Amino acid sequence: MPRPDFLRDGFGALGLPGWEEIVVPEPVSMTPQTIGWAALGIALALVVVWAAVRAVRIVRRNRYRRAALRELKAIRRAPETHAVQVPALLKRTALGAFGRTQVASLSGAAWVAFLERTCPSAGFDGVTGDALIQLAYRGQDGIPTAVMMKLLDVSEAWIRGHRAGV
Repeated sequence: MPRPDFLRDGFGALGLPGWEEIVVPEPVSMTPQTIGWAALGIALALVVVWAAVRAVRIVRRNRYRRAALRELKAIRRAPETHAVQVPALLKRTALGAFGRTQVASLSGAAWVAFLERTCPSAGFDGVTGDALIQLAYRGQDGIPTAVMMKLLDVSEAWIRGHRAGV
């Protein structure tokens, strides 16, 4: 089939005389054209790097907490045999957070007062504090199961919530 006459001279505007093809402009560049956008991009990159470094430091700094919580979870699985490990666990955790000079010499009521002072929301009140002292020196004989479970809960709250530098 032969081509129509109006297409013989080329495709431009269907070959109609006096009509021209539309000229498409160059695409607009998406790169920033001013220094302000570049400065904003650099500032944003610096903030992201700072936040990442800070997050890594926090994760590393709280490594001892995660280890203590894993150990406490293992103690919870068999509290009737492993509950005697709670005082040593709390002492090791405190040593990791506060250092040897503040923690190593504490025992008895002074130790319980330190735990209460560093995390008041944990709840080392008279009953749980006495149970902790008894557990450290005489074992778990005579400590009711309900008090032992409360001591485990309070210990977990202290591990999660204590703040160094108090």
